[in-house]
Amino acid sequence: MPSVVQSFIEDHVDLSNVSILNMAGEVIPPSFTKSLSLTDMDVYNLYGPSEDTTYSTYYKVETVGE
Repeated sequence: MPSVVQSFIEDHVDLSNVSILNMAGEVIPPSFTKSLSLTDMDVYNLYGPSEDTTYSTYYKVETVGE
């Protein structure tokens, strides 16, 4: 969830060894993606119905929002 990753960022957790980051369940705020190194890490926004815990769609975040 983006809110969990946000708490990692606020606590200055080292994410440099993370190569793929999948997030679901909440909207990823554009300002939030500015805190992640999109050149060193693939960030995906996943969507799917929670009742079957599978993901129907995904989007790779490639640009930093405003």
